[in-house]
Amino acid sequence: MSHEKPDTAFECVDPMVGDEVWQLDSSTLDAELRRKLEVHVSVCHACRMDRDLDAKARLLLKTGANDLNETLAPAPHHSSRVSVVGIVAALAIAASLAGLLLLPPRPVGADLVVRGEDEARFTRPVEGEVVSVDGCRLSWTEVPGATRYQVRITDRDGDFAWTGTTVDLHIELPANIALSEGSDYKALLSTQPADLLPPGRNSVAFAAGSYFDTVAHRLRWADAWLHGLGLTGLALVGLALVRRRG
Repeated sequence: MSHEKPDTAFECVDPMVGDEVWQLDSSTLDAELRRKLEVHVSVCHACRMDRDLDAKARLLLKTGANDLNETLAPAPHHSSRVSVVGIVAALAIAASLAGLLLLPPRPVGADLVVRGEDEARFTRPVEGEVVSVDGCRLSWTEVPGATRYQVRITDRDGDFAWTGTTVDLHIELPANIALSEGSDYKALLSTQPADLLPPGRNSVAFAAGSYFDTVAHRLRWADAWLHGLGLTGLALVGLALVRRRG
């Protein structure tokens, strides 16, 4: 039996045998059947590509655990492409969710001043972001020459005020200082020496809410490419299901 040409269409030369190629991963396979399947793979371009794709997908998911291969069930010939699509879909959805929850959302509000990279500004929260009442962490860019930073947080009505100082580029609201769910706040940044920043110029407005409020805000105001990545993953899931049913 001669080898297929490399540009042969992705079709198995003998589908009845090709459907059994997945058994090559079994350590208990009969020797005669193994020889038959290995000969088939050596001459069938389609089956070789399927096995190469499965091998690359398994390597991608490998975490170093010795028993990981046992969790990856061998895929039959016609479902190997479906499994690869499913793996890519899962990775796309996982990356999208991680980005949605960890990366800062887009700024929201009318007072959106785009400043240069060299000018101090808050990096979290961003303008209009909803932070959790269970914990608030503020961060900002470095101000050359500053020996200490001061952050003052106030609410809209002036009923709440807190001031903290740090030598770092971030600060966390103490556990005994609680924000009120549904309330709006403003944080102002100043430095020591005080003349390094214009008074009141470096500020950010944000709101406090429950954990679900913060997640909902990030989902709504995430960058478009994160939404696109998640939608692509969902589309690939649908494609994998259609192929499996076919």
